Amino acid sequence: MMSEEEPLTDWLEHLKQPLVFKGRLKMWNCAQWTMDDWAERTRDLKLNFRIGPRVKKGEPLCEGDGVHLKATIKDLLNWTCRKECSRELQEVDPEAHFAYSSYNYMSCTFGDHREILQSVDWSCFGFPERHGADSTLWLGSAGASTPCHQDTYGCNLVAQLIGKKTWTLFPPEDSSCLYPTRLPFEESSVFSRVNFQDIDLHRYPKTEHCRPFWVTLDPGDVLFVPKMWWHLVSCFDTALSINTWIPLRSDDRSRLDEAVVRTLASALIPQYQAAGSSWINPNEALTTPGENLAYIQKVIENLAAGDRSELHDARPASHDTEKSAFRDGVPVKSYTLEEYVQRTGCNIRRPDDARLGSYTPESECFAKRVVSCFLDPEVVRVIARKLETL
Repeated sequence: MMSEEEPLTDWLEHLKQPLVFKGRLKMWNCAQWTMDDWAERTRDLKLNFRIGPRVKKGEPLCEGDGVHLKATIKDLLNWTCRKECSRELQEVDPEAHFAYSSYNYMSCTFGDHREILQSVDWSCFGFPERHGADSTLWLGSAGASTPCHQDTYGCNLVAQLIGKKTWTLFPPEDSSCLYPTRLPFEESSVFSRVNFQDIDLHRYPKTEHCRPFWVTLDPGDVLFVPKMWWHLVSCFDTALSINTWIPLRSDDRSRLDEAVVRTLASALIPQYQAAGSSWINPNEALTTPGENLAYIQKVIENLAAGDRSELHDARPASHDTEKSAFRDGVPVKSYTLEEYVQRTGCNIRRPDDARLGSYTPESECFAKRVVSCFLDPEVVRVIARKLETL
């Protein structure tokens, strides 16, 4: 039980199970909007969309794969209905492909749309300071999906506003079963080598022992994702959601881990990246040795000083706040991998099934495997903990 003086963020740090909340968005103006309302309010505002195949065999589909283009929300809606839309989208078959717009930081994307920023209010979860400016918008067509990944900072609240999304989650304890990798490199994102549309147990045998937590979010649902929980998301139909990441005390230590990853990635990737391939996500950039060293020094100093200046929400929370905000959360159900495959219909390649074979990606050159070893989360943690002793 949370004490009277324990900050809400500290309490959330110890909440170790994903939860779904029903009927919590009644005070959100944007929860009443349709996709046509969003199109009308944003008009000519263009979002970045990633275009990819609905079904992907072999390696997981990464952010840098496929085509990237700009389009309005109206363009997206028309495209899904095969009506007139932007020229670039017109050339894409909506039956075989998806369009997904991710990481739309609302303070930047909707800076000129005050009514949109004010329509988001996280006070129903004990965070009255958090609104649209502290949130991120995600919009995808049917079949849009993310690779399985782990966020290294904060916990996550996700509000499903329009359409349905399926979430598959795994606890941090399942990390070894998911074969973590930091390539492609992206700040604060650890990716799984496993493609959960096409699970290859010959290449990734430990995946058979993972424990998927699986849920479908309906409009009006809110999902709580604890820190470091792996997840992959798929749009059942055209779906729009808004999330906010809540900073936690442990993020200070995670920042040092990320500083180590960035330092190693910035030094190694330019030297060993294969011609014609990209080991960096499109929204990411490498930094200089001087910048990396200065950042490591700053993070170490903050850790030594116990600096929690970035935890804007770390205020004492009462028992009433705890009860009203989290007492009605429904735990997400876990399944065996076999049950998960039956429910989702995903493909699975078993070691004894010669008909399916095993996919060997061409991009897995020796240099890439070596760089992946240097960037492995276990290696990074050893270096980061050593740096803390300086």
